[in-house]
Amino acid sequence: ICFLSEDLTLDLQDFLNYFEDTYIGRLRASGVRANPKFAVELWNMHSRTDQAMLRSNNHVEGKLKTEESSLQLDLAAINAGQEAKIQQKRYADHNKRLINLIKYPHPNIEQQIAATAHNIHL
Repeated sequence: ICFLSEDLTLDLQDFLNYFEDTYIGRLRASGVRANPKFAVELWNMHSRTDQAMLRSNNHVEGKLKTEESSLQLDLAAINAGQEAKIQQKRYADHNKRLINLIKYPHPNIEQQIAATAHNIHL
């Protein structure tokens, strides 16, 4: 975090402070981080991405409900003997890129953050 904060504008520094307090905990003088508002295990998607599991957050809940209904229909069709649908290529490719970023990280943090940012769509 200290490395990232060196060249940030005031607005971005405010965001970084918020992120540190909320998600990873503020670094104390002792070198130990304070407990964040949300435990890392609650929000970190590293292992879920590495295992090709679903990732979710609040802005996609409506989409997930739609997908859940669709999935229930797909399961009923599979149980009735129909073949399963194949994941759309763009989603499969996106997941592969994220998994590759985790399994084969870039040599420095700046490159890793930039590469990850290219694969995140808000």
